[in-house]
Amino acid sequence: MKIIRYTIVYLILVASLSCSMQSKFTRQFKGMSKTELDEYFGQKGVIVPLSSDKKYVAYTQTKILRSTAINKGVTTLDPMVSPSVEKRQKFIFYLDSEDKVSECKYDAEYQH
Repeated sequence: MKIIRYTIVYLILVASLSCSMQSKFTRQFKGMSKTELDEYFGQKGVIVPLSSDKKYVAYTQTKILRSTAINKGVTTLDPMVSPSVEKRQKFIFYLDSEDKVSECKYDAEYQH
């Protein structure tokens, strides 16, 4: 039951912070060219053409988050340890006709 409660609190926290992350992300990259994005991410992004003058480029970063001990503040015989997960971040940039970033999207997925 406590796991469900912690999960709900975690999801509410992530949802409330996701809007601010998106706005910071957009301010940081808006107006950059594709070559600047390639230099920033250290890899070449593939341009996918969309309708008319729009196109998008996507970058993916993967990190392994190690397991950590969860301290409940009480003495227990069995230590609680969070599982290690793989965090996959997707950065999607929509480019205008001049190959400058006009819109940005960010998504993070966690896999056990």
